[in-house]
Amino acid sequence: MYVGSVGKDKHGDQICSAAEADGFTMKLEVSSGKRSGLCAVCRDGNSRTLAVHPSSASSLSDDFVNSAAVQEGQRSAKTIYTTAYANVFRVRQTLQLMTSSRCHTLPDGSKQLAAMGLSNKRVLDDFGEDLVDVLGKLDIITGNQEEIHDLAMMLQWVPSEMSDMELAKKIATETMPDQHGVRRVIMTHGVEPIIYATSAGESGEVPVVATCAH
Repeated sequence: MYVGSVGKDKHGDQICSAAEADGFTMKLEVSSGKRSGLCAVCRDGNSRTLAVHPSSASSLSDDFVNSAAVQEGQRSAKTIYTTAYANVFRVRQTLQLMTSSRCHTLPDGSKQLAAMGLSNKRVLDDFGEDLVDVLGKLDIITGNQEEIHDLAMMLQWVPSEMSDMELAKKIATETMPDQHGVRRVIMTHGVEPIIYATSAGESGEVPVVATCAH
């Protein structure tokens, strides 16, 4: 299930219809005062720049998050996934979500997992002192090399003094104080192999497989 906020416009309708066509259950708060958020990716070779206007995406209300339909979806989810960019506008909501997730046990007895995709340093900076609290409640952390390095520097580590594998292992083992479960860290490198590490001592690389011709 996807939870978010859109405007009362064609872009919001397109997002909803396209996602539902792909099999997603959409729970969207519709803002009458703000348009749907838009983004564009500018590519130059392997370099990418993201231009974003969040608009209604930054207006997800506590009332909607706490509604019966959203809460039911949260209780049944095996993994709660969010992104640093989306949640920098509502850090308190994010902390509440992660905290409640850690208290929830699924019907099969397993723990519900909390995951976050990282973003650049400017976005992480906006979390302020709350970044450490959010980070400590994540079971799965994903990001590209630059994003992981930015996170390391914000933790006052020096990524140039260690390999990317060592850095992934350090994040996996040193930043989840309550040991809620096995922490997983995934670092992408474009077309280079993906690095992963867990707090259980597992680590390795996975080749990137092209899904379409360029």
